[in-house]
Amino acid sequence: MAQVSYSVSFKNVSKNYFSEKAKDNNHYIKISFEEHINTGIIGAPSLPVKYVKLIIPAQQDVAKINFTYNIVEEKKLTNKVFPSQPDIPTLININEPEFVKPDPKIYESENPWPEKVIEIVNSGYLDNNNHIITLKVVPFQYYPKLEQLEELDDFKIILDLKGNTHEIVLPRIRTYRTQEIWNNILNFIVDNKDDIAKYQHKPMLTKKFETVENQLKKPTPVEFYEYTVITTNSLQYYFNSLINHKINKGLSAGIVTVESIYANYTGDTWSGIYDDAGKIRAYLRDLYEVGGTWVLLGGDYQKVPIRYGCGELNGQYNTWDFGMGHKHLKMVIKYRQIYILLIGTVIGMWTKMNILERVMMIIQITIQNYLLEGYCVQQQAK
Repeated sequence: MAQVSYSVSFKNVSKNYFSEKAKDNNHYIKISFEEHINTGIIGAPSLPVKYVKLIIPAQQDVAKINFTYNIVEEKKLTNKVFPSQPDIPTLININEPEFVKPDPKIYESENPWPEKVIEIVNSGYLDNNNHIITLKVVPFQYYPKLEQLEELDDFKIILDLKGNTHEIVLPRIRTYRTQEIWNNILNFIVDNKDDIAKYQHKPMLTKKFETVENQLKKPTPVEFYEYTVITTNSLQYYFNSLINHKINKGLSAGIVTVESIYANYTGDTWSGIYDDAGKIRAYLRDLYEVGGTWVLLGGDYQKVPIRYGCGELNGQYNTWDFGMGHKHLKMVIKYRQIYILLIGTVIGMWTKMNILERVMMIIQITIQNYLLEGYCVQQQAK
């Protein structure tokens, strides 16, 4: 059976225990560990948590978590551990949430909290093929009824793995420069850095970005670039200086118009979307396959069409609202691991405020999982 091992220690972490009077006029014990957040289950004991991100084989899932630890200290408490509270809003004129009292189901129980000191809280893929899981490690077990707290350390974790059906899909080619970006992101994210070389998947690499028609399943006359702006014929002039700037930095950069995409694509056959948004989506699929890295979508939803959608998070589908009160700001398109966030209709709101005549919302993204930078390019009203 395949396994992945990792160790977690809290020996060099600065720790602080103190008593504090809360809004309900009761005194509670608060515990803080340097650079570690506390559990956020409202009304449950607030205990420090360490999140560990591990890379595992792309076509493997965790079947079982095996672990050991040492109890380094047992404390008899004089007060209850402080219950986790709702986040305090930072907006102006927003009332602070009311104090949430300790959850009696937890605080009157003889069972330890948390029952699981190690558990998987997330599993996903970076660059479509690098499987990363997130473990939540809690270095405490609290016995509320007994008013006892155990401090834990020296965790030895062994993950038993099992096969999954994930399909490994790599670009047909990618530049060394772009791959180095992904390498740095992966190295920054995961904690078991020594395992990256064993489990990371990379496409064929080249020094210079070049597209060849036979790299695609279906030849297309539409151009591909490492850095691509998708906009309309009428707006492309405004992006010329940006493209020249990117070229001067050594990138293959250019503008692809929606008109050229519409003329050469019938839609996205993978998802059955055959309108204009589907045609753009099909182009992005091909762009990914030949190693395209960055895309800027220039124009509102009437210039660069969108489709309403939602995103998947731990099996649940949700929409994102950026607090601007407009449903067109809720949109995520997914092709394999391609995530595109389209923002466009702020134009209607801002022009009504007589601030701008035209607003073009442009989002710079990678064609993979991570949204790196966002830009608002605007032209002042004359």
